[in-house]
Amino acid sequence: MSALMPADRPALLDALLGDPRTADGPLGPDAVVAADERGELPATGVRALAEYGFNADLLPPALGGRFTRVDELAGTFRAVARRDLALATGYGLGSLTAALHAQLCGDRDRAAELAELLLGGGRVATAFTAPGPGLRATPDGGRLQLSGTEHLVGDPAGAAALLLPVTLDRGSGHLLLPATTRLVLSPPHSSTGLRGCRFAAVTADGLRIGPDRLLDPDGDGPARAAAVGRVTGTVVASALIGVLDTQLRTALSFADERILYGRPVTGLPSARALLVDAFLDLLIADCCSTVAARALHLRPGHPGLQHTVRRLVTGLVRDAVHQLSLLLGARSYLREGPHALFQKHLRDRTALAALHAEPLTAAFPAPGSPATDGLDPALFGADPRLPDLDLARLADPRVDPAGPATAIPAGLTAAHPELAELAKSLIERPDATGLAAAACLQLWWHATAEPAAAHDGPVWIHAALHRLAVRAGRRGAGTRPDHDAALLEEMRTRLAEGRTFDLAARPPAG
Repeated sequence: MSALMPADRPALLDALLGDPRTADGPLGPDAVVAADERGELPATGVRALAEYGFNADLLPPALGGRFTRVDELAGTFRAVARRDLALATGYGLGSLTAALHAQLCGDRDRAAELAELLLGGGRVATAFTAPGPGLRATPDGGRLQLSGTEHLVGDPAGAAALLLPVTLDRGSGHLLLPATTRLVLSPPHSSTGLRGCRFAAVTADGLRIGPDRLLDPDGDGPARAAAVGRVTGTVVASALIGVLDTQLRTALSFADERILYGRPVTGLPSARALLVDAFLDLLIADCCSTVAARALHLRPGHPGLQHTVRRLVTGLVRDAVHQLSLLLGARSYLREGPHALFQKHLRDRTALAALHAEPLTAAFPAPGSPATDGLDPALFGADPRLPDLDLARLADPRVDPAGPATAIPAGLTAAHPELAELAKSLIERPDATGLAAAACLQLWWHATAEPAAAHDGPVWIHAALHRLAVRAGRRGAGTRPDHDAALLEEMRTRLAEGRTFDLAARPPAG
């Protein structure tokens, strides 16, 4: 399969996946919900991803793929997750994890083997975090003896290979095993969310395997897993934004159509505020996700940035979805009908958050240090040139010297003094709020310099910074700015045109 592809890959992928609003598309809401009820990934979606050559997006050009930038990869996963988070997880997340591990291990044969498998359309099953000892490998006459059970592996029966964590005599590592390996697979577990991923247990009882199957013979698996987690965690955060996009679209449609007290629900100030707050949370999350993805290239020695953004985005999406479920009321629980996709996404998001949990050893910015330290101005350009992703540097525990804290952009104070004052008070905070404020402000400011800027006024950025101040519990931020009407109209326009609610405002089907 060739990895050649037109420059605007997101548009091509969106066209192949179809308009998610229509029932006759390959990933329309009816097809996605029906497949979920059957405990399957939607076959039409799987075929569309295969036609697109999705696996090529997971591999670098050196291995025959197209993966050069994390922000573009994150956008690809978001396009799929907007339709079906289970499809993004089951089809792509395991294979991406395996591809990154194979590159990090330095074994050219294993990396080439995996690339051939993926470019041939195969998938790799990987294990998610689960309590218990898992698998253990011990030396046995020049080979490895594998014993134990890994309980949460995503669809091992449907995979061409498996990537499994393993405890060693010294340290831990990962095994890359062909699907033909004589492992005992349990029947799929019954799950509440991500049903199509068909999780199962994998058991070995004294199975002897070749030592070349071990990707981390030095036992340094945790460091490599942490580096891989910085990439996959950023991709997952972006995918969750796609989920919120669809759920916000569902809630807005309901609120405009539902008549209460003689007028649409959106005529109620409290409902308008709830919808606008969810929109702002989505934009804030997208700004942070964009910066975190680009920083993997520009500031690889700052692991705290990705961990902070991942936690922030997860919290923003969780809280926004909860508020939207209150707006939908009982309809948020329905598993059939026009609002059933909301409930499916709710279950899938909760399941992914539990399965792809933040490692307990994750590094975060030291208390008292500005969260914006180390941010590079190149992070905020409309289309910045990024250096190649250095996976080995991501796995290096050394931390780069902090760069200059992100200051208020030159010219902002004169153009928007009130906005500059609000931004300064937030950016100086040493927590995730400061990072989020800097990311939003800088991306907005750089976008206004572009002739085709989507947001050429301060409405959304002022509302977003105010939203951050309220979320941070800042005194004096309780008075709500009069931006709800303008932002609700922006949302309605995007809904009518089929455009996404994130920064890109893309049409969902090219």
